[in-house]
Amino acid sequence: MSTPTRFRAAGDRAAARLRKRAEWAFTAAQRRAAHDRAYEQWITGALVPYRITRALDAAELYGPDVDVACGAQEPAVDEWEAGTRYPSFEQLLALAALTHQSPDSFIAREGDEDLDL
Repeated sequence: MSTPTRFRAAGDRAAARLRKRAEWAFTAAQRRAAHDRAYEQWITGALVPYRITRALDAAELYGPDVDVACGAQEPAVDEWEAGTRYPSFEQLLALAALTHQSPDSFIAREGDEDLDL
């Protein structure tokens, strides 16, 4: 005996909702894992100043508005870029959101020490 079409359609919609929830949960888990990795690296002092400069330049963000958006006072972001001040993790997250980067994109990677800046 076949199932009426309206019940099959309702089941298909429910299955689609479950698939979408599973995708969201997977994406959220990936973000949490990246966030945790970035925190572990940040806490060890692995933030690389030139990566901040590259991200800001790529997003064409300059001036005191960047400091305000990151929850810092002028000239904090300039000092982050110079390597004379270290942002809090919350400020790093704000910077990542502002520049549309992941927080771990500001962390040192293998080969960074070879760069002649």
